Amino acid sequence: MTLFAWPSALRASAIHLAGDRWIADGIHLRVTVVGELGFPLHPFIALRLLDFQAEPVTVNWVGTDGQRLVEPFSIASAGGQARGVVLGRSGALNPAEWLFVEVSGDGDLKVEALDPFGQRAVATRIGSPYRLTGSSLSQLRVSGSGRINSVQALHADRVAPRVPGAVQNVETTFGLPLAGSPWYASSPQPLDDAKQRLLLGRSVRFGPPDRPDGSFDLLPPDADVHLVLGHWGPERVDDWLKAGFLDPQTPPPATRRTESDAHVPPRSVSLNVTDGLLIMGADPRLARYLGLGTAFSPAPSVLNVPFGVWVVAAQWAVQAARLPVDGPPVALLVRDGQAPPELQALLDARFPELPTVRGHFNALNAALRPTEQWSFVTLMAAAVAAVNAPSEPPDAPSLGQGLGSWTARGPADPETWTQHVLLETATIGPIAFARTRPDGPSSLHRKEPPNDPAGRAVGLLPARRTNGPTALVDTAVPVDPAGGAWRIWASDEFGRWGPASADLAAPLPERPPPPPPLLELVFSPAAAVADPAPRSPGTLTVRVSLPDPGRLPPGAGPLAQLVVSVDGVAQPAVALAPGAAAAPPVQVAAPVGPFAVGEQRLVQVSATFADVDGRVSPPGAASRIVTDPRAYPVAKTGPRLIWTGRPDATGRAELGLQWPATGSQAQYRVYLGDERVLAAALGIGVDPTTPRAERARVIWQRRIELTDKSRFTLITSEPIAPSADRVVRFQHQWPGTLRGVQFLRVVPVSASQAAPGLPVGEVEAAFEECSLVPVAIPTTDRPPAPTLRARFDSATGAQITVEARGLRDDILAERSFPATGFKPECRLRQTRARLAEPLYMPVIATALLTEPAAGSDMWTHVHVKPPDGMPAFVRHMWVAEVRYPAEPSLAPGVNDVPSEVSSLFPQPQDAEGEWSAASLPASTVAIPAVAPAAVAGATARRLPPTGVFVTPRVELTVPIPGFDARTVAPWRVAVYTHAGANPPSLAGEPQDAPGPVFTTFFAPPLPDKLDVALVDPVGRQGQTVSIAVDPGPP
Repeated sequence: MTLFAWPSALRASAIHLAGDRWIADGIHLRVTVVGELGFPLHPFIALRLLDFQAEPVTVNWVGTDGQRLVEPFSIASAGGQARGVVLGRSGALNPAEWLFVEVSGDGDLKVEALDPFGQRAVATRIGSPYRLTGSSLSQLRVSGSGRINSVQALHADRVAPRVPGAVQNVETTFGLPLAGSPWYASSPQPLDDAKQRLLLGRSVRFGPPDRPDGSFDLLPPDADVHLVLGHWGPERVDDWLKAGFLDPQTPPPATRRTESDAHVPPRSVSLNVTDGLLIMGADPRLARYLGLGTAFSPAPSVLNVPFGVWVVAAQWAVQAARLPVDGPPVALLVRDGQAPPELQALLDARFPELPTVRGHFNALNAALRPTEQWSFVTLMAAAVAAVNAPSEPPDAPSLGQGLGSWTARGPADPETWTQHVLLETATIGPIAFARTRPDGPSSLHRKEPPNDPAGRAVGLLPARRTNGPTALVDTAVPVDPAGGAWRIWASDEFGRWGPASADLAAPLPERPPPPPPLLELVFSPAAAVADPAPRSPGTLTVRVSLPDPGRLPPGAGPLAQLVVSVDGVAQPAVALAPGAAAAPPVQVAAPVGPFAVGEQRLVQVSATFADVDGRVSPPGAASRIVTDPRAYPVAKTGPRLIWTGRPDATGRAELGLQWPATGSQAQYRVYLGDERVLAAALGIGVDPTTPRAERARVIWQRRIELTDKSRFTLITSEPIAPSADRVVRFQHQWPGTLRGVQFLRVVPVSASQAAPGLPVGEVEAAFEECSLVPVAIPTTDRPPAPTLRARFDSATGAQITVEARGLRDDILAERSFPATGFKPECRLRQTRARLAEPLYMPVIATALLTEPAAGSDMWTHVHVKPPDGMPAFVRHMWVAEVRYPAEPSLAPGVNDVPSEVSSLFPQPQDAEGEWSAASLPASTVAIPAVAPAAVAGATARRLPPTGVFVTPRVELTVPIPGFDARTVAPWRVAVYTHAGANPPSLAGEPQDAPGPVFTTFFAPPLPDKLDVALVDPVGRQGQTVSIAVDPGPP
């Protein structure tokens, strides 16, 4: 903690001038206040302190090679330059707070005091005496030639304790030129005081902002008074003062003001009033007006000492608990530099209105949060002026080239460009900025008042960057092939100008290319023709509006050429009249490349401008979905009905159609129309007794009249595409109870999917030109089961008579009987199985029924099966079924037209009827007309005894001709035995033959001859045959 304020919060500086080129003679004081403090509650008061002497100090000197130097030393031994750190005063609150440093040396020296970071010179002397003043002079730099003998200095720790005893030595006060403020206790005559300050601290001559050509003529003594009090004050500054200090409800730190300039559109800036006034006070003339600076004639006692010391003090209202957006907390800013009670008593006595001002702030606290409440702090800062040894004006700035760019302009404005000039040297006060070419040197400062010959250039503060050098901008550089050049002067905070910088030259900025063209596309389709070969779908007209020369990018050259590319094909270049204003749009028409039938794709169009120097613009692009207007050929159809499958167990009938695709990108929509709806649209009736083939023909022949798509139902949610074999397959189900005719209209659709993400566009064939496909569901009508009569005649065979009654005439008429010649049919099933199950009985014959005789409704058919095809004595079971005639798919007498649409599933051309239930079975048995023939091939032999049979036996073997296991009864064998001279005797009842060979055995007494006869299944016995017994080996 120190008794003096932080320099970053409150800093005072002083300079003694006598015979200066720029500023009037006298002691000049400047005060710099941070924005968080703003203006005090009253004018600053300056106390003069007397009888100080500098004391020897120790400096750690280092040469350019890092070698330690000990006083005295020569600059040559330091390598031409030396840097030194003044050691802090022992026991001081801030050991490095040196206010005055004098370097004793011989020769031609340059002595500089550096900022605490050792980067920037804050005070410079080039000539004896080498006296430097500031607020914290702890680092030194010396250069030139000669010797450094010793250093002496004055520390703030010696000045602060003397303040209470100096309260009677008030040198001057200086404050705002404002009276009647509830927030400020002004002096009795504030405006007169400001005028006096302007006179005492007046500018002696024109400076570089006004006369960059170097003609720094002398100014009248009252020039600053006339400028500030006559113009700058009432025209600019006073409005800010009134806004901030005359509102009884809002204190100055809480007041904001917004100003707009004459720019089109207007640009505005909003600032805290205190910040805005402090920025204005950066100009030394306005600083004197606002009470941030003053000047006075030094007392004789001051001129007899090496330096004079003043302490500047004031009281502020602060929100100590507030935390600024950036920077240290307010409480930390005001921690140091708080004045002693004697000084506070002086302020209260000097400014009687001060307690009232504090009362206004205190009245606000009742409505404020603790962090926003106001408190009061009195701060002071020391200012030291070296007598007859002022610090040198700033050195010539070092410049760097920044960004150059072309300036936007109106159609009638001359072409200009903008150049950023980088100020690589940090400055304290305003700068002068001038363009030396072209048309220079000319000042780049705003003049106020602008049209008054007495107007003066307003000072410039370079825009400070957080990183890197500060920048100044010349926004209206005239165009010259050689580019431009600039010069900058820097001033100190009192208004003294240093030498000019070296001119910074910069070439013209690179001119930008023209802007990309804006394209408008209009497509004109070609006429649709039947030719399926690839061809251009039409013409694409590209319309390009030419920008007005005044609307080109800043710096862009006049347009000279337009090049358009359509679908990847560059079109001939179009020459443009350079610089032509209000030129009509350019139109380029080009055919699009070949498309397949109905193809659709995204056609890309690009265009570029070129200026007179050949610079090419970025391409302007546009795209258009283009579709070939041709449709694919429609599938050819005829009037013949195509049948669905029969209804399944769920009652649904399925239709399957197929047709060849007519194009590489063809897809198809299928529409369904009911005959009743379509007939109504055609104005005809539907007679359900008329055969469906005839009804289909009538509507099919008038298909071209069915143009209204709303009469149909779209049954394909998405267009169907062909399979890899280029065949389109379509399946659809509908209720199997529909008895009418349905019509399908297959409509080809062309579509392209070539571009990913492209919405599907299409060309659909003309609806009325697409043919109709008549479709019907086969009926399920079945006649009653027939009756069956069967008989067998051994001469002619089996005769089966089928008799069918109850066939409906209306159904026969629907089947176009008798026009087609189609008749009801019957089919016979036959089996030799004992059970007649029709499902498992094979069909042996199908035949047409014979029409009934007159007056009868019985349809008949007689089936004859010859006897040679029927095994004897086997029962044959017969059943019969009948059905109505097949329903014709084409009306009688109608010429068939070949159709490209066919059924997907194999099926007969005409819809066959369903078979009736089977008749009751009938049976036949083939019985030969005569008894069985004599046995042929029978044998008898004697068998010797064996291990099982101990006596000999006779074996008889008889073949059974025509044996069949399915006979109605078994074959039997009758045997008679002969023993010696005894007559033959029957050997028991005839025995059943179990197979095609009958075998039996005889035990002793053994016969020597056998008589054998066959008995057929109906009991008829054939002739007897005698068979001698073979005695076997002896």
